[in-house]
Amino acid sequence: MLIGVMPRRRKILRRVSGLVLVAGFGIFAYGHFTKETFPTLDCQRHEIAVGNERIIGVEDMAFDEIQNTIYLSAYDRKAGTAGGIYRFSSPDFSDLEKLRTPGAPLIPHGFDLTRRGSDIALTVINRDLASEKEIAAELRLFTWSDETSEITEVQMETGSAILCNANDLVSGEVASTYFVTLDHESCEYRGRKYENVFRPNSASVVFIDLAREPIAETRFKALYFANGIANSHANKDEIIIAETRKKRLSLTSGHIELPGGPDNLTVNEDKNGAVIWAALHPNLLSFGAYREGWKSKSQSRVARINLAGQMDVYDIPAEVIS
Repeated sequence: MLIGVMPRRRKILRRVSGLVLVAGFGIFAYGHFTKETFPTLDCQRHEIAVGNERIIGVEDMAFDEIQNTIYLSAYDRKAGTAGGIYRFSSPDFSDLEKLRTPGAPLIPHGFDLTRRGSDIALTVINRDLASEKEIAAELRLFTWSDETSEITEVQMETGSAILCNANDLVSGEVASTYFVTLDHESCEYRGRKYENVFRPNSASVVFIDLAREPIAETRFKALYFANGIANSHANKDEIIIAETRKKRLSLTSGHIELPGGPDNLTVNEDKNGAVIWAALHPNLLSFGAYREGWKSKSQSRVARINLAGQMDVYDIPAEVIS
């Protein structure tokens, strides 16, 4: 009897020891990675609502410079309920409205807003939360113009299996082309958890061309949680990828190391060329604890970066943006 018990005890002890080591490393890493501080960004927190509907869980945003309008995608992740696309122009949000998109209600994640003359195309990563075992997503395309405010949905045959892990997207140089970040490889929640621990670089970027068959091809592999994506304005086929778990931006010319894990990206032009604004998670352990509900808040950070890698970095208190 003792011969059978001892090996099992050893296994238990090894597992406990491993957990202790992991916890010890986590405490060390947590202390180490929270030491870096930067000037505090002067910004304010605003609760937004349309009528009695409080907007929860803003996922992405875009700015239409012609109409001076900001677009937001949002849905309540914890409740798993549908949301929508919202827009406003007034600094006090008094004209905030929900877009009347046709078809089924949206559970929108990343989206791309592209203007060609007076025509506007809004392409949305629409999540499917129906299954408890698998994740699924699809692209949905909506169009309208400055002259005609009615929104029309254009049918897209992309296949949800290709896009199950779609996180964000940006349009290419040619209409009906997109670059899409896939933050995992497996479409099953169990498989995604395995990747989180043992395959942190299982993310990728696919190029989609709706005018050809097959419509999708992988352009970048072995990425560390591919998250936000943008292009450089000068050439829409030159893309910038946020690798959250590697704390860097990946460009065709190389990498830019960052003081935090990048999430959403926005690019605009100034007199010196392209400028990248990157939302950052300063401490991924703290953010993970917040995401799992073990912490009530987690600090945020933002960086303003040029393509040479020079940057200005600002901290945002967790009470303002968590």
